[in-house]
Amino acid sequence: MTTIAVGVPVTGSRVSELLTVPEQLNSWLSIVARADPRLGGEFRFTVAPGLHARGHFSCLKPDLVGWAFSWEGFKTGPLTEVLWSIRAGDADSEITVEFDPELAGDLAPAVARLLRVCAGDALGPAEWIHLKEPSELDTSVEAALAVMLDVLRRIGPEHYKLPTPCEHFTVEQLLEHAFGSYRYALDALNLHTVLQADLQRSDDYVARLAKSGQAIIEEFRHRLRGEGPDLLPAALAEEQNQFISGMLGSELFVHAWDLARATSMELTVPAGFIRYRAAQDDPAAMTPLIEQGLFKTAFPIAEDADELARVIAYTGRNPDWRP
Repeated sequence: MTTIAVGVPVTGSRVSELLTVPEQLNSWLSIVARADPRLGGEFRFTVAPGLHARGHFSCLKPDLVGWAFSWEGFKTGPLTEVLWSIRAGDADSEITVEFDPELAGDLAPAVARLLRVCAGDALGPAEWIHLKEPSELDTSVEAALAVMLDVLRRIGPEHYKLPTPCEHFTVEQLLEHAFGSYRYALDALNLHTVLQADLQRSDDYVARLAKSGQAIIEEFRHRLRGEGPDLLPAALAEEQNQFISGMLGSELFVHAWDLARATSMELTVPAGFIRYRAAQDDPAAMTPLIEQGLFKTAFPIAEDADELARVIAYTGRNPDWRP
């Protein structure tokens, strides 16, 4: 067993929130998290594209939080347990985490990120999506989701009226347009009744996308790979799954680029993800979409343009667009 002890400038209740509440877990541990914060409640943490911790809360006390889990898709035998002891003071706390690095992995980088969040730093998924390079449909969508969430966390009402590379769309209109694609996927997967309220119009775009994205990608993973129990009956054909998954991965990434350009922010994208997206570009598949008016023809670019510019140009956008 390995033990790490650290002091943090927050209350014990704040530490507990960071260890159990999905939105708080997403601030330092996961790209997206699904969690039922009660004793025995189940959770699933997507800590990197294609890397998921699935388990339950084995202990839930003011001074002790326990995660019992295994890595989804890997046969690790019995669940491993991570215990977080919390000794709370008036305005600060001491955290001691105990874990088996052979089964749980090295938690030191995660603890370092937890410390930074407790100190007031705002981290985004881009800080850890480099851990694993996407190589398949579901992992590529998870990487695209991380990129989009990183952008959304930096967008506020002051940006809503700004123009975007999508002609005739402001930032706010593009956000709502993007959620239309997620509603389509939820409907196709029979998840619309489960998450209908989460996609209602709201300024909390991060929470909306994180929760709906978690559900969509988890269902894709079950259906495409046959891992874990089916969440819902009537699985779609693999071709339709791949179409929806590919569409969402492309939509998430391209609209993340649109929003980043519109708001003059730097877009952080792992090189491996760009390579994967570039490899998926299929002019033959794009032709009917262009004919339907859903996309423009590829934007002409220089032969020596980098891969990111090629991916963006493929969608009909000018990679050099600026507001």
